[in-house]
Amino acid sequence: MAIPTVRGVSAAKEEGTTTVAPTIPSGTATGELMLACMAGSNVGAWSVSNQNGGAWAVAATGDVGATTTTANSTIWYDYYNGTQGTPTFNTPGNNGVGRIMTITGARSSDGPTFGGRGQDIDGGSSADTSCDFVSGITTTDNDCLIVVVGASVDDSPTFGATWTNGNVASIVIQVSETTANGNDSSIEVVTASLATAGAVGTFSNTLT
Repeated sequence: MAIPTVRGVSAAKEEGTTTVAPTIPSGTATGELMLACMAGSNVGAWSVSNQNGGAWAVAATGDVGATTTTANSTIWYDYYNGTQGTPTFNTPGNNGVGRIMTITGARSSDGPTFGGRGQDIDGGSSADTSCDFVSGITTTDNDCLIVVVGASVDDSPTFGATWTNGNVASIVIQVSETTANGNDSSIEVVTASLATAGAVGTFSNTLT
């Protein structure tokens, strides 16, 4: 089995204070896995207000802190049915930004596997110049595509251009976006490959 690859991402970021509607990447084929990677701020949960012919479901959520400037991220997933249109997602209440990423070659018989979460709390201090995503994930299959979604909020340092992890190969930044709406948010989506089943390891980034 070959490692799945990224076919593409939405042509441009979508952002808003109450709703975000990222487009489906051009060239997405029927049956391919789509991940809607969203970041926002404020306490609360993302939701989908318009499936537009799809069947989007929450894959994973994460947040940092418990105040009105919480960095809140959610990953939604769906398999393209050939006719569905752009979905609309509701933000946690202040702002949101995100894009959809299409993955080709992903096995759909038992669905994608989601798990693990790491966080690095900055708290607005410019002294914090790095972050580590300690996944705690160990794969049981060979030839896995690893996806990392990071979020920061409210004038926190943004993610730098280089990610490192000695356990994986082919680290690529797929999405790097920021919105100035409300308590501004940033999102970073990174992929990597793990050819042999085992520990995913720690993703590290130097903040700017």
